Amino acid sequence: MSESIEAMVLATKPDQNARGSAVALVRAAQSDMAQQTASGYDAAVAALTQAAGLVSGLHAETAAIRLRLDHLLHEAQWRWWQAATH
Repeated sequence: MSESIEAMVLATKPDQNARGSAVALVRAAQSDMAQQTASGYDAAVAALTQAAGLVSGLHAETAAIRLRLDHLLHEAQWRWWQAATH
């Protein structure tokens, strides 16, 4: 997922900085999800929500990446619910 964001060609420095932050957030979310705990999934949801906001603000076509982020966010939410209720 982070590779797709990294591969985006962006012309402006603010967009490039936002892309770098989004990549870091997605990687952190993936690491958080690997903990397989409710708190890890909770942290992943927060990071993915932030990353999605950053990607949405980029001056580029981001629909496919936003869709993938949305799927990952839903997975983290579902796994959080599973971990929190069992």
